[in-house]
Amino acid sequence: GWQSNTRGVSYVFGADVVNDTLPLLDIDLIARAHQACWNFCAFQVVQDGYEFFANKRLVTIFSAPHYCGQFDNAAAMMNVDEGLVCSFQVETYKKIMRPTIKANKVVARSS
Repeated sequence: GWQSNTRGVSYVFGADVVNDTLPLLDIDLIARAHQACWNFCAFQVVQDGYEFFANKRLVTIFSAPHYCGQFDNAAAMMNVDEGLVCSFQVETYKKIMRPTIKANKVVARSS
């Protein structure tokens, strides 16, 4: 079923909702992107770049590596070929360079 999330600004749903929705839309897979999860009041991102749910009938793709400079997560891209076969490319990045401004100069720093 459906229920409000812990922040009260959106809803979470169970595998039953996925299984009921697929035949209504005549599709085999729901793909969503950049869904951060609130799990038992703790913020989580998809650590491995993608994650399946509901017996692999829904996939969450997260393509922002090292999210907000605070998480050690990978990024993923989903490729769909002509036969509608899905594959995933996962990328990990250890150091992220970000510009900072010091005395009218742009200096790169790592996070």
